[in-house]
Amino acid sequence: MRAAVWVSLSLAACARERAPVPPPKPVPPAPYRVVAIAGPARIEVAIAPADSAPVSDVIVWLDGVRAGKPLPLARRYEIDHESSLLVPRVQAALRGGMLNVRNADDSAHRARFVLVGQNGGADSLLDTVDESGAGQVVPASAPLARAGLVKVTCDLHPATRGWIGVFDQPYFTMADSAGHFVLDSVPPGAWKLRAWSPSLGETERDVIVDSAGSAYFELRLAPR
Repeated sequence: MRAAVWVSLSLAACARERAPVPPPKPVPPAPYRVVAIAGPARIEVAIAPADSAPVSDVIVWLDGVRAGKPLPLARRYEIDHESSLLVPRVQAALRGGMLNVRNADDSAHRARFVLVGQNGGADSLLDTVDESGAGQVVPASAPLARAGLVKVTCDLHPATRGWIGVFDQPYFTMADSAGHFVLDSVPPGAWKLRAWSPSLGETERDVIVDSAGSAYFELRLAPR
């Protein structure tokens, strides 16, 4: 009888040891705060792709900034269906903005907005928008409700692809066609400068802003 009891307890202990431990929930970032900046700086950057690949559709931002200049006043953005393509193909937007989904085609479209999972997390469907024909405009707030990279597709046209980088802080922009961009009113500190493109991948580098004035950096993106 004692042996049977001992075996039962041992098996129960093993079962407890083998029980899967759920991963910790990600800690949400602190809310962004508008503060006065002592000695704000201007960061100028040139993106240098490897093998002389063309630079286009590059989103750039400072990662980890939770206090600084005011948020942009512009909160309305557009994405157009044109010949079953999305225009612009890549753009950056502020979280909480409104996205006008336009249809310039005679055919119907169903735009699907998916927040790409980070650090191994699952993707999340944000919204689908139906458009029946040319000239239709559908305002949608759900696609810009969460910060992160939003992938845009069309359920009726599988080749359609677009991306929206959604940010909850103001230190983001798009590089111009030559691969240059500027971030202004940057608070002093050590930051991580990041850049992403659907065709050139992602890169990052550490930057230090220690006084007022301009700082110049170069980022290198390698074609996928």
